[in-house]
Amino acid sequence: PLLAWIGGHTGRTWLTAGLVTVTAVYVVHLLAHFEATLREGHQLTRADIAALHLNGLAAYGGANWLIEAVSFSATAPVAFAFAFWHGAVAFWLATRQRDHALHFAALAFTLLTVAIAIQFDGVGVTMGWAAEGAVVMWLGLREQREWLRVGGLALFALAAVQLLGLQFATPTIDQVVFLNRRAGCGAFLVALAYALAWIHHRR
Repeated sequence: PLLAWIGGHTGRTWLTAGLVTVTAVYVVHLLAHFEATLREGHQLTRADIAALHLNGLAAYGGANWLIEAVSFSATAPVAFAFAFWHGAVAFWLATRQRDHALHFAALAFTLLTVAIAIQFDGVGVTMGWAAEGAVVMWLGLREQREWLRVGGLALFALAAVQLLGLQFATPTIDQVVFLNRRAGCGAFLVALAYALAWIHHRR
């Protein structure tokens, strides 16, 4: 219902009221989630996990929808802010409930992926996604969580596919022959791939 309301009330007039409402709904759901799950010995259910991710993504979606109608340039900083917030929550939960913290970290990485896609293009997006995918894979190995490692692998693979598109695209007229941005991006992904292979070998 809130997202449906936002769809009919975008614009500068409703920006403040809309953001306050989105924040309030998000906080109410977050507090209810903590009340239900931060108990001794509680194991996260699939419903808990779905609610955790949907609350963060829906709040970002609503806020982004409101802000985009007024200032598109502010949408990337909003995504970065949401990613930072959920990363901070993950850090706070790390010593209390490890699984809980990892799901908030996964949500933070998802929002960071969105922020990178909005803020950068071409080489910047490819390198950002590759680096993020590598970090998520390392975290999955470190915490022995296969779902997290597979998520990082998927993001790294997406960056590799995007790199292939960049490498075979028609070069610009002013591109340096060898030491150009696309070559640097390719070298960066190759180095990351070797680093990930070494980390997997060690584990």
